[in-house]
Amino acid sequence: MRLHGIIILIIIGLTGAFADIYGCSSVCLNKKGQFILGSNVDWILDDGMVVVNKRHVVKHGFWYKNKPDWTWTSKYGSITLTNEGREFPIRGMNEAGLVVVEMMLAETEHPPAGGLPVLSGSQWIQYQLDTSATVDEVIASDKVVRIEPTDWAGMASHFLICDKSGKVAGIEWLAGKMTVYTGDKLPIPAMVNSAYESCMKDGDDPSGRFKPLAEMYARYDAASTSDAVSYVFSMLDAVADKLPAPCATRWRMASDPRAMRLYWKTAGNSQLRYVDLKDFDFSGRTPVEVLDINSSGSGNMRTAFVPYTVALNRALVTRTYALYNESSDYLGRQYSQETIDGIIAFPESTLCTSATDSKPDSRPQE
Repeated sequence: MRLHGIIILIIIGLTGAFADIYGCSSVCLNKKGQFILGSNVDWILDDGMVVVNKRHVVKHGFWYKNKPDWTWTSKYGSITLTNEGREFPIRGMNEAGLVVVEMMLAETEHPPAGGLPVLSGSQWIQYQLDTSATVDEVIASDKVVRIEPTDWAGMASHFLICDKSGKVAGIEWLAGKMTVYTGDKLPIPAMVNSAYESCMKDGDDPSGRFKPLAEMYARYDAASTSDAVSYVFSMLDAVADKLPAPCATRWRMASDPRAMRLYWKTAGNSQLRYVDLKDFDFSGRTPVEVLDINSSGSGNMRTAFVPYTVALNRALVTRTYALYNESSDYLGRQYSQETIDGIIAFPESTLCTSATDSKPDSRPQE
């Protein structure tokens, strides 16, 4: 049976909450001197690309028109993970140590733009990695730019973010208002696909993922667990593949913003792989580099990166949006060929303004 038909049968048979259809779960091991943010990507496709994003690049919104046109210039380089093409990430870490991960949240209700420029959720992630060094800067940007209120209606996102200083925040937009959880308001720094307060009140979420994360977070013992990264991956393993098909855990990733290291495993390659951000040139002196997220190998993947080409982006975007259009009853929208071509070509519309720049000050701001 074709995937389209399978999805229709699954949706008819689903009895759980709407939010359970959609994936991803995240947790930040922020205790006993350890600081690692981990995340599962539970979705309908395996394909993806790891992208090296440059600093001092002028960009503009793609999905939604801003009048007058609105641009920004990337202050920080970053490494992002995307399944929807370059410049449209779902996770990433920048050279200042800011980490952003997203999860679907059906209850999301973004406020009206109020005259501010708007971006899609994926470009909002790239904007934050381009321009913010700290959690506080991300929060403050709500007075500068907004996620378009209709973006992914019914499937919009909430976010778990952290920075090198050790600050962690959960961000949701509920009833048209930004809601931020930090410090005592974020006693368990874990998020799934239900509103954070409901998870804390009920002790779990309908998919049964929040409770295991909370329990493993509570019992973490640094004295008996020397490898915090492995422990985070064990937390991710404990909540993997909990959602109805066709969703499955496609990627597992962990970020260490103090060591500036990004780890990942995928369904296509279960070996632990990583990159150190210090090994990359984020200036305009060298080409943008990318890596197939499912590429073979293990350990340090620095030498496996290749120069970015439009053909590589086209291959990823074409596969992704063919599946999205095949799954339109599940995802709720169809994409025209004109839109798909625009996604493929979008990186060529960005402009690097300096090939001789120096590294920006990445110290967390007070």
